[in-house]
Amino acid sequence: MSGKRGPKIKLTDSGRKRRKQERNAIVNKSRISIGDQIDRWNDIKTQLSIESNAEVAKILLDRYVYSTSFFTYNINYFLLHC
Repeated sequence: MSGKRGPKIKLTDSGRKRRKQERNAIVNKSRISIGDQIDRWNDIKTQLSIESNAEVAKILLDRYVYSTSFFTYNINYFLLHC
């Protein structure tokens, strides 16, 4: 079994362009712009020996959530006990 599912569909130039735009629209939904902070981003990536941008983002987001939840917990504790 060769894995083919039927005859290859031949697209017109406009069909190929439309298909490419549809694929790009899906990919672009997960893109973010970090502007001129790219050097800092790459420095962190290098220092942590990480190859994936997704892993850098996860680490930074986890760190942010941890620091803000810790801060919120301490403020709430202080307000309740003072």
